[in-house]
Amino acid sequence: MKDDNPSVEKPLSARARFMLVLGVGAVMLSFYVFLIFAVISLSGLIAGELAVFLVMARFGVARLMAPLLGKHLEVSVLVSKSFRLQKGAGFRIPLRHEDAPALHEIIGQLCHRLTLAFPQEMVLQMGDGAWVNLKGMRSGGGKTSLGVGYDLLAGLSVAEIEAVMAHEMTHAKLVNRGFRNWLMSGQARLRVLAVALWAEVNAARRAKSDSSVAYLLFLMVDRLLRVSTRLVATYSR
Repeated sequence: MKDDNPSVEKPLSARARFMLVLGVGAVMLSFYVFLIFAVISLSGLIAGELAVFLVMARFGVARLMAPLLGKHLEVSVLVSKSFRLQKGAGFRIPLRHEDAPALHEIIGQLCHRLTLAFPQEMVLQMGDGAWVNLKGMRSGGGKTSLGVGYDLLAGLSVAEIEAVMAHEMTHAKLVNRGFRNWLMSGQARLRVLAVALWAEVNAARRAKSDSSVAYLLFLMVDRLLRVSTRLVATYSR
C-alpha cells in the first residue's frame, strides 16, 4: 500500500545545526575529560595499592594484594593505550591518470565545478564503496585522498559513478576538516576502549576474579559511545 505521508528528512535549520555541533562537541570533550580523570584516578588507586603491597610484603602476605594490583595495572594500560590509535593494514594501489583516464576526467570536472583542488592521492581498493580522507583544519583546504572500490567501478554506470564521486568531493569542499577529524579520532578511541574494557570484564568473569573497576569504566565509556555514535552520524549527514 502506498504511503500518502512519507517521512522526508529535511536539512537542519541554522539553529539546529549549531545545537548539533555544540552537542557532539560537548560529548567528545566529555570523553577526553573522562580519559584524563580515569588516568589520574587509576594512578592514585594503584599508588595506594602499591603502598599496601609493600607493607604486606614485609609480613610475607603480599601475594594477597598482587592479583588486585595486577588487574588494576592492566586496566590502566588499556585506558592509556586509547590515547594512541593504531593504524590498520590498508590494501590499496595508486590510481594514476593512465590507469583510469575517464575517471580522472570526471573528478577533474567535479573539482572545477566545486572550485576545489584535484585530490593529491587517488587509490583503488577492493569493495563497492568510496571515501575521502581529509587532512587540514578548514573546509576546502588541505590534502585530500580519494578512495574508490573496484566493485563500485565495475558495477555502476558512468552517471552513477559521477553521482558517487560528486558526493565524496562535496565532503572535501564543505566539511570542516579540523572538527571532523577531531570527532572521528575521538569516536575511534571510544570504540577501541569500549571493546578493550569489555574484553577485560569477560576475561575476569571467566577467571572468576574481580572486574569492578573495569566494569564501571566500561559502563561510562559504553554510554558515551552510544550517545556520540548517534550525534556523530547525524553530524556526518
